[in-house]
Parts: sequence; structure tokens; C-alpha cells
Amino acid sequence: MKLSFIVSFLAKWQVRALVTLVFAAITVGGVINIKSFMANLNTGVDPPRGSPSAIANDEYIRYFQTAPVIITILVQSQDGSPIVNTSATESFWPMVIEDFATPLTPAAANLSAVLRSRVNASMYGKCNASFMSFWDPIGGPFSSLVSSVVEWAEMASHFSKRFFDKEGSSTLMVVTIKECYGQPVWVKCVDKQDFCDPIRSLDDELSDYSRGVASGLHVMVTSFPDVNQAILGGIRQTLDYSTMTLPFALLVLALCVCNLRLLVCTLLNILLCLCGTIFVMYPISSTMSVSSETPPMIIAVGLAMSVDYSLFILTRFVEELRSGSSVPTALEVSLDSSGHTVLVSGATLTLCFCGMLLVPVSLISSMGLAAAITVFFAILLALVMTPTLLLTFPCFFSQSRWFGCSKEGICCTSRHASEAPLVSAMLFEHASDGPFAVSPSTRTPGSPMPLNEGRPPQAKPTGCWASIGKATQRFWPLVLLLAAGAAAPCMYAIPGLSYVEGVMPMMPQDTRPTDALVRLQDSFGVGTIFPSELLMVPPSQTSPLDADWLNASCQALISIAHDTSSRLTSEGVQYTMEPSALSGPMLLAGKCTGKAAPILANTDFFSNADRSAVKVSISVTIDPFSRDGQSWMRALRSAIAQHSHEGGIDLGKIHVNGVGPQMMDSAEETFRGFPLMLGVTLGVVFLVIGLAFRAVLVPIRAVICIVWMLTLVFGITIAVYQMGVLSGLQLHFFSPYGGALFWISPCIALPVMIGLGLDYDVFFIESVVEHYDQGATSNEAVLRALQHTGGIISAAGIIMVLAFGALLIGSTPALNQIGFMLVIAVLVDCFLTTKIIIPSIMAAVEAVCKSQANFWPRVRPLRIIS
Repeated sequence: MKLSFIVSFLAKWQVRALVTLVFAAITVGGVINIKSFMANLNTGVDPPRGSPSAIANDEYIRYFQTAPVIITILVQSQDGSPIVNTSATESFWPMVIEDFATPLTPAAANLSAVLRSRVNASMYGKCNASFMSFWDPIGGPFSSLVSSVVEWAEMASHFSKRFFDKEGSSTLMVVTIKECYGQPVWVKCVDKQDFCDPIRSLDDELSDYSRGVASGLHVMVTSFPDVNQAILGGIRQTLDYSTMTLPFALLVLALCVCNLRLLVCTLLNILLCLCGTIFVMYPISSTMSVSSETPPMIIAVGLAMSVDYSLFILTRFVEELRSGSSVPTALEVSLDSSGHTVLVSGATLTLCFCGMLLVPVSLISSMGLAAAITVFFAILLALVMTPTLLLTFPCFFSQSRWFGCSKEGICCTSRHASEAPLVSAMLFEHASDGPFAVSPSTRTPGSPMPLNEGRPPQAKPTGCWASIGKATQRFWPLVLLLAAGAAAPCMYAIPGLSYVEGVMPMMPQDTRPTDALVRLQDSFGVGTIFPSELLMVPPSQTSPLDADWLNASCQALISIAHDTSSRLTSEGVQYTMEPSALSGPMLLAGKCTGKAAPILANTDFFSNADRSAVKVSISVTIDPFSRDGQSWMRALRSAIAQHSHEGGIDLGKIHVNGVGPQMMDSAEETFRGFPLMLGVTLGVVFLVIGLAFRAVLVPIRAVICIVWMLTLVFGITIAVYQMGVLSGLQLHFFSPYGGALFWISPCIALPVMIGLGLDYDVFFIESVVEHYDQGATSNEAVLRALQHTGGIISAAGIIMVLAFGALLIGSTPALNQIGFMLVIAVLVDCFLTTKIIIPSIMAAVEAVCKSQANFWPRVRPLRIIS
């Protein structure tokens, strides 16, 4: 496909002015909506549609509208001494203080009173909030009702497990907020809705107060809004790192084009690409869930592809100017050659990102959609905006004396691009050197397509990359054997890939919210801040206040707990779920509440407003995000399915709701769709490459190289983040987290790695095909292409490493893993695949087939044949 028509289309200044105004309007719209877009981001994980957790979440919202906002206060003794005497189990209750008191008990009790008063004062007239601690567990008539159902000793033991760790040196105090200014609140409304502002104020007030507490106690405040803020803070840090890497990427580009003025085009393309993506993604974020991990992906992909595509087009543009072409002619040749590469590789990369939409998890699909839009804008700007700038200011951009730092051409503009003078190759004599400089062309100025790349056809290819290519062609059996040997251990390791869930991998390390969450998790388990609960909806003809239904439900819950433990034991998981882990109107402290059950069920604490459903809290010490926690969740669901009826009574529907089951279902659906995404992506690669080059073995070879690269990357990643082979370096971004990969990392990195590998593959093969069409053999064409593109691809690889290195060195473990995979993939593609593997495979085909089978059935141009 010839793209030189773009130059003719942009020849009139009115068209260029219109193009500039359109992109300017898009940029302004993106800048205006940046804050609103960031506010719409979802730091959680929405469950896949139709999954058990999605159904449970929808049912919970239907009956209870929203889950309350919970602020958890962790109180620990500074020296590890007990706050209470946990051995006093007979009268473990504040009414008998002498049985459990320690020197820290009065200080903790006083802290509880102070925090309660602060909560009441801050929430008065604003929000419906309740405070609970061991010293103030329930209060009011509800406390008397509970005491009439369960003995104080049993209740004390029950609450001691809820409020204290095993050593008694840590205790919990909890603030629950259900509504503010008459409107129900939820976690995601904090920092987004004005009526939820009192929650943020209270959270900040408690956090500030906790830092000044003395009396031998260490106090830390954490909540889901704090977790969200920490995740966004880690993202902002990664964005800052991406900004810091930009100057280095531009420096590499400047060394390639030897003209600082051309960097103006690249900088504008980056700005317009990022703003354009936000302009499109903002309305999307208002209608669908967009992950908080999306901005780093947009920044990394936008920087990388904008600079990469500028590198491809501008290096060819500079080469044509050196040959004496005018600016319009140089642009025509650049667009027909490098522009074709940008279009083919960019379109394939866009389709690869669209493959992420096949995964029914919004966290994955939203990132894929945003990345696809980013690449689309990068392609559009490289093929339209860059020519617009070069045609509007031809004299300015064509002067490269002293790397463009001279005064020449500063005041020279042309109303019509065709009026631009020819640029002599002498103008570039001062910019012909450099580590990534391209070879001067010997093509006749003004010819529509070059007959040559770099050197005349009869000249032997020179340079380090051509020498390496010649060696790989000579020893291709050994090279391919070594490549297979390198992939073998990686292929053996891939089936052992395991993943972890949870929010910790998404939180930046060494921050106060992360530290608080880790301490809370170590003392009381993840379920404390990410609790799970059962939603019980009786049949339509049965009321949840019905005594028979409540009694049958109690017996069913006890059986569910026992059956869950039995299933875990049979699977080799050492965990026992006691009936006391379930607390509802029909079951407290592991015992049925009997006649008091209807009374308890008639309270807002357990039931919804119209008394059509009840909820049962789950308190377990097992980590719901761990492998054992996933086994527990499956065992619980299986046990529930076996106890839908009890004693001849239909219990209705029982759902398990919470962050744990939601993330488990998301991870399972993601990895279930992983093979489909991989297959579709590779199929797209095969189809696009086959159509672009009209050859059979070219797409087959491309798929083989991509699979080889993916095998190496995943194998190395497993070795680093699962086996910990680099943990001895004491670098946080190489540290294994939970002995496994975060579940989203492989799925997000996969399409990016495939797209990048194809990007360099297409650029290299485009040059090979051009030399082949001029009459060279496959091996000769490869060597000439290596001479011409080796430095450019190496520079592009360095730019990509800088762009994705920001993800690697950040403080967020999930982004570290994604960045590591992308960096390794780029290094493999740029310095192994294009320089060694592709020349070896093509040499093997030519040696075995004794013909030009590499490009069959492609036909050379008639002028070459004649």
C-alpha cells in the first residue's frame, strides 16, 4: 500500500491548518479531562459477568444497596507485650477487668474512649457511623439481647478472637459508616463524591491522631479508601519515572537523526498521543470500569510507540534529504517505506491489544482498549501530523548544521510545500557520524522508490551487524541448536507458573498504608479489611424472620462449616473452619440463637430495610488470596450447594460475596481465556504479515520467532519472580512477591510483547524484502538489511527499555513484573531475534530448499526480472 498520497493530500496549507486545528482541539479536550479521567479509575477488580461472585455482588447491591465503608484501627504494643491477658478465658470481658488486665489495658481502654468520642464528634450531623472495639463491642439494647442468647463467657471468647491476636499484643477498633447526608456510602465514593467527604476527613483525622499516641501503644489506621490512595500514589510515581526517562529516549532519537529540530515533531506527537487517548478514554471510563493500572500503560505505550515510529520515519526522511531530495519527495519515500512499516506493525499491535478484550475481566480489557487507542493515535500522528509539520516548516526541519543548533532556516517557512528547495547533502556533512547514524543513500534524487538501501548493490555489506549476520548464516545449525537449548529449560518451567491474587501487589512498597495493611494481615489475616460474607435470600413465600427457616439455616450453616473443613482436609489443606467463623441472626459464637433469631433478624445489623434478606459475616484466618484460600473458597461454595435444603425446608439462595471470591473468579476467567487470547493474537499476526509480504514462510517464521521469544521471557520471569534467582541482589523490583506472579501480569504483558516483537520484525523484513526485490538473494538481502537497520533497531530497543524501565523500577510489584517482562522481550527481540535468529532461520531455509523459498510465492518486480 502506497502512503505517498498523504503528501499530496497535505500539499495545501488549508488542509494542514485544518489537521492542526483538529489535533489541537483533541489535545485541549484531553488536558481538560485528565483529572476527571483519573477520578473515574477503578482501583478494585470487578468480577467477570455471569461468574458466581458477580451474581453475588449484584444480589448484594439489590438487597443492601451498598457495602458500608470500614475504617480499621490496629493497636499494638510497642514492645510486643500483651494488651490483655488472653489466658483469662472464663471471664474474658471488660466487666471483670481484674481477670485480664495488664499494664497496657487502661491505656488501650482510654484510647478506645478517645477514638469513639472523636468519631462521634466528627460524624455528628453528617454520617451514620458506629464505633466498635473490645471495650465497646456492641452497646445499647442489642448488647442485652445478645447476652440473653449466649453466655458471657462464650461471647467473650468469641469476641476475643475477633478483637485480639493470639498473643494479645494487638487489638482492633473498627469504624463502620453506612450513609452520609442521608445517602448510602460505598468504598469508591470516597474522594469522588462530595457527600462522602466527611469519610475522608475522619480518616485523615484518625490517621493524624494515631501518629501522636504514646503510652506504649502503636496505632495505625487503614481502610479501603487508603488502599485506593496508595495504589494511585504508586501509579503517580511510575508516571513520574516515565517522564524522567523521556529525555534519555529523545537523546537516543537525536543521535539517530542528527538533528535536534526534528525532536519537536516527536515531542508534539507524544503530547498529542497521550492527550488524544485520554480524550477518548474519559467518556469510556464514565460508562465502563477502567482499571487504575491503565494510565501507566498509556504513558509507557504512548512514549515508546511515538518515539519508535518517529525513529523509523525520521531516519529515512533524513537519509533521503542527504541524497539531495526535496522535503516533499523525501516524505513520499519515507512514507512508502518506513510509513508502511509503521502502518503494518502498528495495525497488528492494535489488534493484539484488542485481543485483551476477549478476557471477560474489566481490569484486563480496559487496559487493552486504552493501549489499542494509544497505538492508533501514535500511528495517526506519525503518518499525518509529522508530515504536516515537515511540510509546513520545510526549511526549518531540513537544516541540520551543528545538529540543528545553527540559525539557518529559523525564519524560513513556505506556504506551499512544493516551493521548498532541494536540500544538498552538504548540509548533513556535519551530522553524518554517530553511533546510530544511517548510511548515506546513493539513490538518484527524486526517484519514486529507492533502488538501494545504504550501499550500492554490488558493494559488500559492512559493519558489525552485517558481520554478525554473516557469522550466523555460516553457522546456522549451531545457532538454531543453541536457541533451542536456551528455550528448553524455559519451556520446562512454564507449566509450573503459579499466580497470586490480592491488592498487595498493586500497592507501592514502603508506604504507611502498605505497612499498616501488612501489619493487619500478619496479626488478623486479610479477611479483616477484605471480609467475605454470606448473603441469604429465602424463597419468595418465606420471610427471613420465620423461626423455622432461621433454625434450618443455622443447622445448614453448621453443616457447611464442617463440610468445608472435611473437603479441605481431603485436598491436603490444613485448615479447620469452625461454625463460630459464621455470625448471623441465627448463629452466634458457633451456637444457634433459637427463639432470639427472629428478633435479631429484625434488626438493621443483619437484615436489609424491607427484611427480605439477611447477611452472615465470615471470620477466618486463612488468606482468601492465597492458594489455600482459593481452595477454601471452592470448598465453601461446594458445601453451600450441598445444603440448599435442610430438614425439608428450602433455604433459598446463598451467595458468597467479597473481594476474595471476586478476585478468584477474575483470575480464573483470565487464565481460562489466556489460550484463546494467545491463539487469536498469533492468528492475527500470521494473517497480517502474510497479506503484507505476500509470502508463506514469512508469517510462519514470524510466529516461530514470537513463540521462541515468549518462551524465553516467561521462563526467565518465572526464575526471577517465582524461584527468586535474583533476590540476592537486594533490589525491590527483583524481589519475588508471594513466590508467584501477580495474576494480571502475564495477560497484560503478552499482547505488548507480541506487538513489540512484530514491530522490529516487520521493520527488518521490510528492508530485506526491498533488497530481495532489487535482485539480491535471501542471504544477501538479510546482510544488507542488517547493515541498514541494525543500528536503528538497536536504538529503538534502547528507547523501549527506557520507556518500560519506568514500570520496572517503580515501587508497585505488579508493574515491576510487567516492566520486567517487557524489557526482557525488547532486549531479546532487538539483539537476538532480528540479529541472530531470523538470519539463521532464513539461511537454513535457503540452504535446505536451494531456492528462494523464504519469499515464495512472492514475485519480484518486472524491471528486476528483465
